[in-house]
Amino acid sequence: MVKPLAEGLDKLDKHNKDLEEKRVSAFDHLEKEMKRLSDGTGQLANALKKPATIGGWGEDMLTRILENAGFIEGVHYDVQHSTDDGEGRLRADVVVHLPQGRDFVIDCKAPLDAFSEGMNATDEDVRRERFAQHAKLVRDHVKQLSSKAYWERYPSADCVIMFLPTDGSFLAAVEADPSLIGDAHKSKVYIANPSTVMSMVHVTGYVLRQERLHETAQEVQAAATELYRRLSKFTKDMSDLGRHLNMAVGNFNTAVGALDSRVLPQARKMNELGGGSDPIAEVSPIDSTPRPLAS
Repeated sequence: MVKPLAEGLDKLDKHNKDLEEKRVSAFDHLEKEMKRLSDGTGQLANALKKPATIGGWGEDMLTRILENAGFIEGVHYDVQHSTDDGEGRLRADVVVHLPQGRDFVIDCKAPLDAFSEGMNATDEDVRRERFAQHAKLVRDHVKQLSSKAYWERYPSADCVIMFLPTDGSFLAAVEADPSLIGDAHKSKVYIANPSTVMSMVHVTGYVLRQERLHETAQEVQAAATELYRRLSKFTKDMSDLGRHLNMAVGNFNTAVGALDSRVLPQARKMNELGGGSDPIAEVSPIDSTPRPLAS
């Protein structure tokens, strides 16, 4: 009676040992994956502290916004556009081309390391302190952009847009420093988040389409004017041709009359006297005239 129970307990013990081995193996694998994820997160966080990486991320996001609005690189905007006026080379992240030869410049290298630290902070005081630092870094970047004076390299651009690639970084900076936007405007720098840039780009796209329609209408008008000019000349030439044809018909009929009244009677008399053998053909005047233009 006890033997089956002992066998069942042995099987249960073996099953528990197998489960424990699988659990330990699964936890080891999970621990390795968590470590790998933590290392990747640390690398990403360190990468986002580099201005070049932030700029590349911002450029990619901005490029997607421009492409979704129907803009074509090399036609409606240029990436990493450089200018050199003899005093040094200045490179703009993105230059968007507007109608009538106007441009506006967008910078994508706003600092985000303090904002990332604030988002990851568990203490509210630390969070506020890091967001305040983030606002200070944004303000310093505004001064840096203002000192570059992009409007001197791009005369049609009277400002530069500083693109913050996340709405959260924009709100954190504005909440920590409410006067940031107004002070930036005074320095000809406009701070924009993805939503603002998206609206701006779509409005610009609408303006470009309207400008293209206007240019097309002007081209159609120019083509119609040229067609009318050519048609006017053609009808004048046709009118002159008809007038000359009328003159030719009149001259022909006059010659026929002179032939019939002055030449042919004498020729027939000579024929009657034996001075000719073949009969003289009749020459009739032309009664039809060229048709005039109806209008």
